[in-house]
Amino acid sequence: MTTKNAVIITAVSVALIMAIIFGVVGVFTIKNIATKVEADVVSKIALREADYQKLIELANQRIQTLSVQVQACSSVSENIGNSENSGGIETQNKLTAQEALAFAFQAAGNDHVLSGTPKLVSFQGTPAFEIPFVDGIMYIEASSGSVLFSNVLSQINEQQAIDAMAGYLGVKNTSNAVVKKVSVDGTDSYKVIINNYVVYVDQYGAVTKLQVYHY
Repeated sequence: MTTKNAVIITAVSVALIMAIIFGVVGVFTIKNIATKVEADVVSKIALREADYQKLIELANQRIQTLSVQVQACSSVSENIGNSENSGGIETQNKLTAQEALAFAFQAAGNDHVLSGTPKLVSFQGTPAFEIPFVDGIMYIEASSGSVLFSNVLSQINEQQAIDAMAGYLGVKNTSNAVVKKVSVDGTDSYKVIINNYVVYVDQYGAVTKLQVYHY
């Protein structure tokens, strides 16, 4: 074998070896890339699945909350219905509990808060709805809606504020009285002015302040 042939054979052998090495390296590189891509995809799928599970959990919680609210409303309606038929009390043209509530709030004022549900009872022999408020109780006649009894403080109007002032001062002629609504320490009140007196009356008819001006 000549030196030239040996060099050629050596060069070809080196080339084949390098091709094999690069091929193996390429295979491992492709496998590594594929493995990394697969890991990223799996991770994204896992995150998306976790998000779906959270949405499902929130939806289930919302459904449960709505179910509780529906049951509560059904319970209140059932209690009102039972109260209307309790005790075997019979009356002609009987009001519904909702109508009795409307009369009660009209008499007491819309700022009052109920402490329970209306009940159909007998008040001194008269069929009536018992309306419990936080600050008192009221009995509404079951046929006409009139107030049979109430210890709930009712809001007054301007004329009643003038009457409260007149009773407090002992004034008989109130034709020159001037009244307007004001806020005293954050509370709605009436300011009644007559002669040289300024009387403050709260929204329930109680005199809270008196000012006298000397001219």
